[in-house]
Amino acid sequence: MVPIVANAPSVTQQRMNGSRAAAIRPVPPPLLNPNRFVLLENLAVATKFRRTGVGRKLVDAAILWTRARDMQELDLNVYEFNHSAIRFYEAIGFRTVSRRMKRTLAPLVETKR
Repeated sequence: MVPIVANAPSVTQQRMNGSRAAAIRPVPPPLLNPNRFVLLENLAVATKFRRTGVGRKLVDAAILWTRARDMQELDLNVYEFNHSAIRFYEAIGFRTVSRRMKRTLAPLVETKR
């Protein structure tokens, strides 16, 4: 595993077998979660390396990174349609604690006055 440090000092990227875990960073506590936690963003494993343990190693590295900063929570976001990622995260101990919702708005139509 070759660590790659991004521009921001709070961001770590790790590259492994053509896969990358990006933006592992501490997040200040939001209003509804008073705990300090780390947000794991953009975890992706190249198709040919899936189901080989690479994803687990990347998450394990994020867990070590989180613990090294004396934090006890590792959060992530995953799209509802990504069933295989949801199964993977649940299998390694993640659980759903919130839901992000979206509404697509129709474009505004200009009207003549």
